Formats: sequence, C-alpha cells, structure tokens
Amino acid sequence: MQISANQCLIRKIRKHELEDAIQVFMSSFRRSDDRSLYQLTKNHWTNWQKSKLAEFYGAFHENQLVGFCLCFEFKTTASLGYMCVDFRYQNQGIGSMILNHIITELEGKGIPTIRLYATKMGEKLYKKYEFEDDFIGSIYEVNFHEEINKKNLQVRLSSRILPWVYNLDKVVYGDDRTKLLRYLIKNGRLIVKPRSGFAFIKDENVGPIVSKNIPVFIDLLKYAYTLGGRKLYYLSHDTRSLKVIEVLHLIENTAMRCKRMIHGPKINEDLSNYYSMYNFAIG
Repeated sequence: MQISANQCLIRKIRKHELEDAIQVFMSSFRRSDDRSLYQLTKNHWTNWQKSKLAEFYGAFHENQLVGFCLCFEFKTTASLGYMCVDFRYQNQGIGSMILNHIITELEGKGIPTIRLYATKMGEKLYKKYEFEDDFIGSIYEVNFHEEINKKNLQVRLSSRILPWVYNLDKVVYGDDRTKLLRYLIKNGRLIVKPRSGFAFIKDENVGPIVSKNIPVFIDLLKYAYTLGGRKLYYLSHDTRSLKVIEVLHLIENTAMRCKRMIHGPKINEDLSNYYSMYNFAIG
C-alpha cells in the first residue's frame, strides 16, 4: 500500500494503543499467528509502558498506527529497539522518519549517545543515520546437565539492591541505569556475590550479569538456572569475552544474532568485566 512518510504523524503511543503496536510488530515480521510470541510481547510491553521504562514512538497515518520504535532513556545514553513498520507500508521512508524524530528528541534532552541492536535488515537504515558497527550480540540457550546444589555456589539471593550493585553496573554499562535495575528487582530476582558480581533473572531471561571473573559468572548463571533462567543475552567484544561461552559450551541461537551499533560519542564502558545484557530489543 503506497503512502508518503511525510503524511505520517510521529507521537508517543498511548496506553489504549498498545494492542495496535503489538499487531504491527507481529505483522512486520510475518508472525501474526504466533500466539506465544503475542503473549510474551504483550506482557513485556505492558509492564515497560506502565513502569515508564520505555517510551513507544509511533508513526500514524490517518490515525492508524503503521510503524513504531521503543526508546529506553537513561542519563546520558538511550537504547532503541523493536523498530518495525507494518509490512504493507515498508520501504516508504516511515522507519527513517521515526528514527530521525527520536534522534532529534534525544539531542534536545541532552542525551548524546544511542545504542541499538540491529538485524541485517535494519543495518542499512541505521548506517544512513551514522550509526557505527560495534559488538556482536548473541542469544544463548542455558542448559546445565549436572545437578546443581545451590549450597555449593558462592552466591546468594538478595532482596534489595545495595549501592555497590548500582556502582558496578554504571562502571560496566557506562551510564546510570537505576530505573532498569529497580524494575528488574520489583519484577524478578537478584543474585549476588558481594562486590564481585550480580545477576538479575526475570522469567527465563538471565541478565544483566556483571562479574569480575569467570567462576563468579558461572555460579551466578547456575543459580539463575535453578530459578528457571534459560536465556543469556551476551555481547562478544573480544576473544577474552568469549571464554565464558567456551567454558560453559553454550549453544547460540544463530537466527537471533544481531549487531550492536552506536550513534554519537563513544561510551565509557569498562570491558574488563564479564557482562551480559537484560535483553536485546532487536530491530
């Protein structure tokens, strides 16, 4: 269906329009009949919108939602994801219009750096807006065949986030993600080894995990596995970072491989730690 991008209005999606966004998302990836994906997406996005963890920027044509993108804002960086356009309106400049609107808004708020996790299909659009290639992101299936005795692990559950967790996350990620961490402990669980590492688990997603060494990373992941953690979102930035994957013999879901891309100034992130993400909002 032919429309012009300049006929679209870009604005934030309201609560009652979230169902429309899910339908556009499902349509754009030709998965309209996937009920499990629908329910998972609805649960995540409803919680993100309710907690104000993410803003939903939509493109509307004659009051109909035709495309959108999620934006997770922090102090000095933002992360974009789920950029999609209804398949009937693709290749007509709508994605470009949404992206340009968000970049302009973030610059106006004094947020200079944007990260995102791009599919092959999305890379061309992002490079047009001067996003630069960074790391490879992969999703790994977590599976420990041996029985795990939590008493033998040097980690424990924590009911609250102590200051060292916030500080370590800020050093590794390069920004203050207080609102994300508070969302995760409210809706999930926190596992820690004091001042050495921590891991959040929500549903089957394990992350972020931050650890100063491989043994602590493994103990955190094993404990999360006993709580139902099955998916690890991991960034590979050098051969050292891949040691964890090699030691654990984790299996990559190659269909979900993505590329982290950066727009704006480089981030001051400490890559000496072993680190995994909460999620890849791929688009």
